[in-house]
Amino acid sequence: MDAAGDLLTETGVDLGQSVLDECQSQKSTALMSEAVFTDRIGDVDTASQGDR
Repeated sequence: MDAAGDLLTETGVDLGQSVLDECQSQKSTALMSEAVFTDRIGDVDTASQGDR
């Protein structure tokens, strides 16, 4: 049981790490596109403020 438990733990850690890495890369991509989106929203805000 211990051997199987150790194997499971090792595999779980490896799997968890790769999932975490994947999340990090997805997150950084999302943050970059969000920053671009926010810049565009900012431009729209500034434009509408000027019209008032």
